[in-house]
Amino acid sequence: MENNVFINLAIDSSIKKYITLKETNDYKLAHDFLVYSIGVLIYIYGEENILGLYEKNDTQSFEYLLSKYNVEPYYVNKFITDFEKFYIIDNADQLNIENPYFIYIQEDLINMYLAKYQALKFDVKKLDKFKEMLYTPINNDSFMQEYNQKMTDNQDYILNYYQSKVNDILNPLEFTLERNNVLSDEVYEAFGLTKEKRDKLSFKELDTINNKIFNYFKVSPIEVNVNEKILDAIMKNNINMINRKVLPKSKVTIFIIFAIILLIFIGLAIFIGLKVVGG
Repeated sequence: MENNVFINLAIDSSIKKYITLKETNDYKLAHDFLVYSIGVLIYIYGEENILGLYEKNDTQSFEYLLSKYNVEPYYVNKFITDFEKFYIIDNADQLNIENPYFIYIQEDLINMYLAKYQALKFDVKKLDKFKEMLYTPINNDSFMQEYNQKMTDNQDYILNYYQSKVNDILNPLEFTLERNNVLSDEVYEAFGLTKEKRDKLSFKELDTINNKIFNYFKVSPIEVNVNEKILDAIMKNNINMINRKVLPKSKVTIFIIFAIILLIFIGLAIFIGLKVVGG
């Protein structure tokens, strides 16, 4: 690899230190948060992929790799920026300074790992293994516990963040739309709309009918006793006339055909009765 900086100075120097750690087994380097974060990144995307692209200085493919599991470009760029900002603060001439990007980088890594889980659906037990790689008060590594105390005054944040994210994935909320209409069954029945017929209508179609009924009778859905007012008005008016103005054309047509058939039937009955009497 040439002397070009890979992505940014923070990522470039941290990968260099990671390679040195591998070659020398100098585990003091593992206590470097950014070097450790590169190790977590490698755990997610594979060492051959991360180090291979580093050796080739292929920054474009590196950024593409980080978006591999449907991670949006915004979050890839956020990780790169957070990494650099942690590096800048960490290298400032101040001791024991809290670094907010300590939290942000871990959030980024968590989101990348969980994106991988959602894409591949691997063994759920690996979710617990990843939790052990985070800086939390319950980590078995005393150094990671102490570093967590040093870097943030909210020591449970990352643990709670991870558990919340995992819970959302393993126990997704399912929302089902229910027909919660203001109008009563009696009102719909007056227009010939049985529950069976209503269930076949889309929400949009039923909402359209509801609005036409409210508008025709000049009532508001939030009025007290709105159903009683509509039923009372129906009793005082010609329901067939109302149907033409309220129901969709297809529904009106059904009522008209039904009315015509009924009139024909009544006419035939009268005609036959007269013939019998006349006979």
